[in-house]
Amino acid sequence: MALLSMLPPVTLDARRLTRSCCLAAFTATALASAVACRSPQPGYLAVAPRSGSDYARQIEVLSTPVGAERALERIVNVELSEWKISLANADVSPGAVTLQVHNGGTIAHVFEIEGAGIERRTRPIAPDSTIALTVNLEPKTYEIYCPLASGMHKKMGMVAKLAVRAEK
Repeated sequence: MALLSMLPPVTLDARRLTRSCCLAAFTATALASAVACRSPQPGYLAVAPRSGSDYARQIEVLSTPVGAERALERIVNVELSEWKISLANADVSPGAVTLQVHNGGTIAHVFEIEGAGIERRTRPIAPDSTIALTVNLEPKTYEIYCPLASGMHKKMGMVAKLAVRAEK
């Protein structure tokens, strides 16, 4: 513990370092701003950040509950496949909604949401890939579809509705 507290703070310009040097610099910084603590098993060394250190503040930021803005955000899982769109939840409240779109099909698809003056689409989604699209939705029913092949995917059944209900 005395050894760690004697280490000077480490400041490095990460832009000038290679990937391996950046990793070494991060490790050195983490160790320099940490204190040793007891491990539950003999032979292991656990490291805990000093309270008030930059490293401790970074960990605190990462582990704090999501802020009020993000708490209002809803996530809707969407599954695309050949000639079908499935929504895990087809009814959400207004506000920021993140659509997690997974292509479970065997060919590329595009996800588009349209309505209430909104028209947003993703880039083509490769098979077995996922893309997130966040949109701010007002109370209304939105059409979701795949616009590929001049609308043929939509005509073949790749269409769904997402209802945004006003909160009571």
